[in-house]
Amino acid sequence: MIEVEVRARVDSLDDVRKILDNMGAKLVKSSTQVDKVFELDKFLDSEHRVLEGGIIARIRQDDGKTKVQFKEISRTDGAGMELSSEVGDISLAVEFLEKLDFKECFTSRKKRDKYSYDGFIICLDDVELLGTFIEVEKMVDSSDLKEKTKEDCIRLLEKIAPSLEIEKRKYGDLMQDIINGETN
Repeated sequence: MIEVEVRARVDSLDDVRKILDNMGAKLVKSSTQVDKVFELDKFLDSEHRVLEGGIIARIRQDDGKTKVQFKEISRTDGAGMELSSEVGDISLAVEFLEKLDFKECFTSRKKRDKYSYDGFIICLDDVELLGTFIEVEKMVDSSDLKEKTKEDCIRLLEKIAPSLEIEKRKYGDLMQDIINGETN
């Protein structure tokens, strides 16, 4: 599957929740996610940022379930391949990733409210150290659908909050800025 997403920083998640409620969006679930993020040296630039088209791995804990996920990083079109599999033992997952030469980079924690609206997933995220964000995303089966789906995601984001500016950097990029001592 290919995940197509757009993200923007928001000042108030409560204001966005009210808009979503007024639109008729349905709250699917609220959760706390803990992600251990792993990187491969061959996909990193000199500042340890993942190269466009590179792959990261993460171990995500969410509502008592643990998954190993592989994500293609795509900042330009907001669409990257994603593979995911549930695992029972975190330490075994870490050992497996290390055997593939992945190195743990950081751990992030976020509180997420996930909404469903007209075939889209809308996530309101409060990410530790990074702040508050809205993501609009949709999964597609074909690369041919990426561009149109991204445009649809942008239109929906503009409907929810017309004055927001899209954040092209991934959460991992923002975390790497903190690790590198940069501020933005």
